[in-house]
Amino acid sequence: MIQFIADFMGRTLAFINDFTGNYGLTLVVFAALIKLVLYKPTLQMYRSQKDMEKIKPKMEALKKQHADDPKKLNEELMKMYSEAGVNPLAGCLPLFVQMPILFAIFRAITSNPDTYRSAYFLWIHPGTLQGLFPHYFASSLADADLAMVLFYGFMMLLSQKFTPSQGDPQQKAIGLYMSVFFTWMMWSTRWPCALILYWSSFQFFSVLQQVWILKVLALPTPPKVEIIKPSKT
Repeated sequence: MIQFIADFMGRTLAFINDFTGNYGLTLVVFAALIKLVLYKPTLQMYRSQKDMEKIKPKMEALKKQHADDPKKLNEELMKMYSEAGVNPLAGCLPLFVQMPILFAIFRAITSNPDTYRSAYFLWIHPGTLQGLFPHYFASSLADADLAMVLFYGFMMLLSQKFTPSQGDPQQKAIGLYMSVFFTWMMWSTRWPCALILYWSSFQFFSVLQQVWILKVLALPTPPKVEIIKPSKT
C-alpha cells in the first residue's frame, strides 16, 4: 500500500516539476496541495478540540466521582460525549492521514536518490559554505542540512503554539518534547533535506492554516433567522 502511494507521489512530483523546473519548489508546492486536501479534516480536528475544552470541567468531575469504578466512568463519559455531540477521536483523523503520506514521500525520495543529488534550493547547492562544513550544510537535496533541520524544529514549535490543547501544561510539555525529539531524530539519522524541506513546508502551511481556522472558529455563530409566514386573513 505504501509503495503504491509512493509511486503515485513520485509521478505527481515529476508532474509538478515539469511546471516549476525546480524540485525544491516542487516539494513546497506539493506540501501546500496536501494541506489543502487536509483542510476539512483539520477543521474537524480543531472543532473537536474546542468542544472537548468546553466539556473538560464536567469530564474532570466525572473522573473524580467514579474514580473507583472505571466501567461506570467509561459509561458516563460515553453518555456525556453523545449528549454533547463530541467525537473524542476526531482530533486524531489528520494524523492518521498524514503519517501514510509522510512514509510514502520518504520512500518516493529515498528510492530516487539520483534525482535529488542534482536538485538544489535556496542555500542548498555546492558552494564555499558547503565546502568548509560538508557535514552541516547540504550540497544537494539528497544530503542532510543542519539549517533545514533547525527550520523544521522552529516551525514545529510555532505550530504547537497555535494548537488549542496547548493551554494544558501537560500537553504543552509533551508537544515541546516531541518537537525536540523529531528535530534531533532528523539530524542524527541524516534525513535527506528534500524530505525535511517537504515536512518543514508542510508545518509552515499548517501554521497558516491553524491561524485561519482559529480565526474562523472565533467568529460568533450567526443567529438563526426565523421565517415568519404571513397570517391568513
